[in-house]
Amino acid sequence: LVALAAAAAELRLVRPQLTRDNVLQITKGRHLLTEQVVDSFIANDTLMAPDSGRIQVITGPNFSGKSCYAKQVALITYLAHVGSFVPADAAVVGITDRIFTRVASVETAAVPRSAFLLDLAQLTAMLRLSTGRSLCIIDEFGKGTLTGDGVALLSASLTAFATAAAPPKVVACTHFSELLDSRRLARHPQLSFQTMDVLSEQRMPSDHSRASSTSRPGRDANGDGNNSQDIVFLYHLVPGYAAPSFAVHCAAMAGVPHPILLRARQVTAAEMEGQRLKPLQTRRQAERETTSCQIVQRLRSLNVKDEAAMETFLRWVLPSHDDVDALSSEATPVAAALPTEPPAVSGAAEQGHTASAPEAQKAYSSDRQSKTEHEPSMAAASEEKKPLSGGLQGESATRPSLVTKY
Repeated sequence: LVALAAAAAELRLVRPQLTRDNVLQITKGRHLLTEQVVDSFIANDTLMAPDSGRIQVITGPNFSGKSCYAKQVALITYLAHVGSFVPADAAVVGITDRIFTRVASVETAAVPRSAFLLDLAQLTAMLRLSTGRSLCIIDEFGKGTLTGDGVALLSASLTAFATAAAPPKVVACTHFSELLDSRRLARHPQLSFQTMDVLSEQRMPSDHSRASSTSRPGRDANGDGNNSQDIVFLYHLVPGYAAPSFAVHCAAMAGVPHPILLRARQVTAAEMEGQRLKPLQTRRQAERETTSCQIVQRLRSLNVKDEAAMETFLRWVLPSHDDVDALSSEATPVAAALPTEPPAVSGAAEQGHTASAPEAQKAYSSDRQSKTEHEPSMAAASEEKKPLSGGLQGESATRPSLVTKY
């Protein structure tokens, strides 16, 4: 008791009012731990009446204070029940039987469960065990699975809380902008949407029609200019909702390198406009494109009938090849080696009967023998230039080449 009294005097805590009424009303509440490590803390109000607004859906950018607000509501409720003063200007706290949280997933080898399965277990406990006197804190549920599945599960859970005979007090922080659509999450008197206010170059706080007079257009979070917004987090909870997460801005605050931020903005812009993402212009890719354009330009003006020009072009394209003449002479046209007519068909086949395999092979061999007297085969032409490899010697050398067959 002495420690609690000393902390109340030192940390500017006030005496809460505990009541049997099922309400939670906090005026200028603060997070007891966070305010000790920051220069100034922005206090926020909380109001959950018995018949309306008991399920708060809180949206807003990253780093804007959503999780801090949800935790401070739980801490103030807990401190009031253990007999301590609370960090607020005033607090009326209804008797609470349980405090459920889905804030952090702690994985352990002793419990063979994934992070998402742990989240589901915590949410299941809320749905089964919560009463009208319970307080449920849900922070970023569904981020461990596909977006569509996470939105569906969170929407169904919030609807179950809102339509319960005695709905619990719920603070749900989320980045799922799909929940802002009434077709995904049906509106209910027990549902209230709130957001953490942000000051950007497009508007002043609490006024969506005016542009910010303190902003500097055309500068990004690093101040080096990328046509992005200047953003100031106000950490103030206001009615409404906001879909942008300003993830790139938060990444800049975390020290992510500028090239990655620039590429992220390009990906986001291409997705929003429904356009194909342009390839990343690296130095090596730029050199390849320049070389390809030069080859195409010289090839268009090249006289293919001029052997000297062809040799010069090949030496320019393949500067590392020692013998361009050998490269040209080794190239044997495949068309010259292929037969111009199909194999001869026996008379029985012409009359509508099918010839036997030995007869067809004999007819084909005699036809090829007559043609090879006037035209060298591909195998013979290759033998003059280059000896046959081990795989083509022996039995395969006496048979027709696979290239000459149909």
